[in-house]
Amino acid sequence: MLALSRRPLNLAVVGAATAAMLLGSVASAQAAAPALKTVTMDQVFGALPLAKQLPGAVRMVDKFETPGSAAVDVCPELDLSSLISQLTGGSTSFTLGVRLKGSMVGADYLPARSQTPQAKTAAWSVGAVVFHTAALAKAAAATVAAAEKTCPKASPPIPDFPVSFSLVRADSAAYAVDGWTGYRTVDKFSTLDLLQGPDPVGSRSTQVFLTRGNLMMFIVETGDIEPGTVARQEGWRKTATKLMLAKLDRLLT
Repeated sequence: MLALSRRPLNLAVVGAATAAMLLGSVASAQAAAPALKTVTMDQVFGALPLAKQLPGAVRMVDKFETPGSAAVDVCPELDLSSLISQLTGGSTSFTLGVRLKGSMVGADYLPARSQTPQAKTAAWSVGAVVFHTAALAKAAAATVAAAEKTCPKASPPIPDFPVSFSLVRADSAAYAVDGWTGYRTVDKFSTLDLLQGPDPVGSRSTQVFLTRGNLMMFIVETGDIEPGTVARQEGWRKTATKLMLAKLDRLLT
């Protein structure tokens, strides 16, 4: 009877001790984790990839910095809708992208050789928006994500325009990689070109926005719509994302 009465107490003591050990280990691990560094514009500028590091046989055509201001184009469908409304007299203003209180650093890459088949190359814009603090970057990420949720699935046709075309948001999904969080989207621009055949021709653009520390990394990949290009572009997008995150993680940690 005495042994039975002691058993729950012993289990409670052991359980409490085990919990304390586990909590202590977690607290120690959290304390041991180094704080992320604050990355500067110059550091991001120096970490921009060489053309040969990106897939698709490209060359770098431009490096850019916009100190104190940044604009990210989260919804080309909305931009085109705004432009159409202005051109047709429905609006007097034209809004392009989302303005952020950060500094943009990036580079643009285009196909290096004109003889390379369009289905085997791509165009890139990669870089990061640099914020003064991680808190500002987190707030900006929420602003960008909210703006993306308002993106229409397609832009309206241009009245009386002689060419039939469409700009459609084909995919949108949350995205997280190794401590970076954000989302990625796919937009398709297509038009009918009866000279080349009855099938639509055009381009497919993938955008990635991922935030960690005081950085919001962006990647825009654009390639032609051709048979088999979707799988190739997705593979290239993953390669470019892994490359950029590795470069930026070295700066943050």
